[in-house]
Amino acid sequence: MYGEDLNGDDDDSDDDDSDDDDNDDDDDDDDERKKASKQARKKERKKERKKERKKEIERNRKKQRNKERNRERQKVSEKETKERTKRWGRNNERNKGTKKETRYKIKKGKFDRLKNKGKLLKKQIIGEKA
Repeated sequence: MYGEDLNGDDDDSDDDDSDDDDNDDDDDDDDERKKASKQARKKERKKERKKERKKEIERNRKKQRNKERNRERQKVSEKETKERTKRWGRNNERNKGTKKETRYKIKKGKFDRLKNKGKLLKKQIIGEKA
């Protein structure tokens, strides 16, 4: 009585076989689900990579634009400095032989005179002691 089913079958092996068939179908379904999820993950990664590539391209474009702007600014500043030096150069031409050279000569002369004065003073002091 304990081993019997309500249908009167003592053997459980027939029921197990039918369950195995269901498990095979479940395994197939699981495989299909796994494949589908794998493909979905693959698509997601592909989308993410595409977004990253777009971002990288945009960054590179910005860098390029900035480089070009900086080059233009540098060219403009170089032109300005050339113009300034031209102006200063003209001034230097006008002032040549007047300000800078005379300043230097005066300083040099002053220094020489002071140096000579010092020597003279030393000689006088030494002469007085002697």
